[in-house]
Amino acid sequence: MISFRRSTILFALLVMTALSASPALADSDRNDLDSTGVEVGRYRLQMTSYGSQLATLDGRYRIVKWPEISTKLPLAPSECRWSGSMAFKFTYRCWDAASRDDALWYPQGITGSGESGWSGVASDDHYVIASWYKRPAATVKGSVASRISILDAKVGGSYRYRHVTLAVPGTVDGRLTLVPLAIHAGGAAWYGRYLYVSTGYSIWRFDLNHFYDTNSGAANAYVLPATAVYRSLTVNGRRAVLSSISLDRSTNPPQLVSAQYRGDTTLPAQVIRWPFSSASLASSGGIVSSVRDYTIDGASSIDQVQGVESHNNTYLFTNTNRKLQRVRPESTSLRRSFPWGPKLPDGGSAVPEDLYGDLSKNQLWGLSELPGSRYFWYVSFREALGIP
Repeated sequence: MISFRRSTILFALLVMTALSASPALADSDRNDLDSTGVEVGRYRLQMTSYGSQLATLDGRYRIVKWPEISTKLPLAPSECRWSGSMAFKFTYRCWDAASRDDALWYPQGITGSGESGWSGVASDDHYVIASWYKRPAATVKGSVASRISILDAKVGGSYRYRHVTLAVPGTVDGRLTLVPLAIHAGGAAWYGRYLYVSTGYSIWRFDLNHFYDTNSGAANAYVLPATAVYRSLTVNGRRAVLSSISLDRSTNPPQLVSAQYRGDTTLPAQVIRWPFSSASLASSGGIVSSVRDYTIDGASSIDQVQGVESHNNTYLFTNTNRKLQRVRPESTSLRRSFPWGPKLPDGGSAVPEDLYGDLSKNQLWGLSELPGSRYFWYVSFREALGIP
């Protein structure tokens, strides 16, 4: 287990310079590998498939594939003005006015086709997917539904998008049907044709070539049903908390990275790596075992993690208070903290959430959640990572 411990965080604006590690740093400032080494399987997930239920529902709804969904994008960004400094040059947009100001629907996770490697998306196209949860009331936390937004993110494009409801097979009055997926939808990752959405103690998998047209007459008649769920198991008193996720393509095969949100900044938080086989989480007998895990120390300056991204053992974290923090587990030389995300009109944080990095396009995406200040944006992924 590796521990991310407290370090002095230096701010840089626009240009990042190298900082060499100081031999005078105390042990509490270091980021050391635990002497027990790497223990595979300290955390585990158990997969449950909805294949048989979907086989029945397939006969009830028209199946819609990605090419149809990705070309029907009725919504457009709204006019908005950014408030707050950023360390990097950035491009931003706001959701349409209704989505931007909605008191119930909150954006959380973000991912994109650039990390998916899926042949179903043309090489010159780029789509970003954001996940949202719906509160039962404006001032009541919790989730009664979730959705995704599919956004055309091609540079120079329209940034048009559509919302699609997330659902799960369930039984109502003794009849198999689709029910709203009531999850927080805190993180998102995309590998192959599969979209992964995380929440608390589970990761939900969706097939982006298997939407349903419910023919309900509603503006949002498309539904994306879950094909499987991976639930966190308790192992020797430990249980993975999957608040946010991302895909690390610098490993072969790629790995899923999860991070835990802790409201109490004095408590340690988990960062866990999970294996893939093809485009699915690698399992044996339905069990997915972690390949490596880290701890963000309770005394660390990395607090209240909202999003995680990693590449070649460099980790990026976002937190509630408009920070993007960069760290390598075994080094203090690359540690930096940058302003990240918009400010509210009163100067507070609009709360930046998940991260999505695409090195091939050199884009690192983020989004913010609070009503009235819901932006999505991207910066140079290479600059954020501190690589040429």
